[in-house]
Amino acid sequence: MKELKLTKEEQLKELEELAKLAGFMYDDPHAHPLCYAAQADSYVIRAKGKIQKCTVALNNDINTIGTLHKDGTMDLDQTKLKKWLFAEDKACPLQSLAMEKLAVPYEGAGEHLKEPAAV
Repeated sequence: MKELKLTKEEQLKELEELAKLAGFMYDDPHAHPLCYAAQADSYVIRAKGKIQKCTVALNNDINTIGTLHKDGTMDLDQTKLKKWLFAEDKACPLQSLAMEKLAVPYEGAGEHLKEPAAV
């Protein structure tokens, strides 16, 4: 007797169908990717108290949204924060913000998209 083997993707599809038949809700996390920087409760806290949203654009002003003080309080630039939370591209809000460079004249916006200069 030949053994039937399903791929991981086929196994997940079967489990999803069984869950639906049993009345469970199933949400595929890959169907709607969401970057941590697009989430309201996700921050990068730098060593000197700088608050940012993205771990990729660390030296980009568009990424710095506030300051964490020694007493634990935070000052957040609500305008900049809202841009991250309501960016069109939830998988990578930085991409959306870089595309707004002309409308949102942050110095250095989109720098991460440029190819490195030839040496």
